[in-house]
Amino acid sequence: MAVTLSARLQAIADLVPRGARIVDVGTDHALLPIFLVQSHVAISAIATDIAALPAHSAATNVRGHGLADVIDVRVGPGLRTVLPGEIDTVIVAGMGGSTIREVLSDSTLVLRDVRRIIVQPMNQGHHVRSFFLDNGWALTAERAVLDHGRIYEVLAAIPGTHSEAMQSYKDFADDAPAMRVALDLGPTLLQCATPEFLTRVKETLEHWCKREHKMRQSGREDVRRQVVHLRRQIVWLEAWYNGQAPNEGTGTTCSPQET
Repeated sequence: MAVTLSARLQAIADLVPRGARIVDVGTDHALLPIFLVQSHVAISAIATDIAALPAHSAATNVRGHGLADVIDVRVGPGLRTVLPGEIDTVIVAGMGGSTIREVLSDSTLVLRDVRRIIVQPMNQGHHVRSFFLDNGWALTAERAVLDHGRIYEVLAAIPGTHSEAMQSYKDFADDAPAMRVALDLGPTLLQCATPEFLTRVKETLEHWCKREHKMRQSGREDVRRQVVHLRRQIVWLEAWYNGQAPNEGTGTTCSPQET
């Protein structure tokens, strides 16, 4: 039986190159590896999960689809179950951005042979983008995807130099608030906004404004400095949003405050 993916997982699958040897970290039921092999996109797959129960479910699902000879299910943290040279495409989805960064940072030997990383952070995408930038992984794609009422982001990157990784940020690098926003929300998405991305931006502004309000209740000097940086990001993103969506009729999400 052919596997059907959710919009979030389909967006990931669309970024996998044909002929790839993949690893899907945190595979859960192994739906993505099964789909990619069934679709003749991936020629082999490793499906890993840190917990035994989801790995067991994944193995059962793989066997049920008759793919145990091409999809190897393994139990263990991150990429520690993978040997250098076994795969050329890494997929990490459904985790927080800081966790994804830890997974990638912990696997430098494996990543030396990897030609593409595809990630779907549930939050804090700036951790992943910072990892890519710090380690010379150049963004090739960013997607904002609506799935069951929530906007998800999907990123893909290929190995290169720091200069090549910086190319995506060249329009933001000379402006500190803009650069911080680009790391949070995605430089290519900011340059080519979709309706889904505009929804995400609006939600982000609302979240940042609530966060700013709470932070202003603190008398701590370090928090006050954080408020200054956050306010500058809000001002920059409000101006960007109002320029992209002039017919929304909403104006800025929260008005500037004295700092």
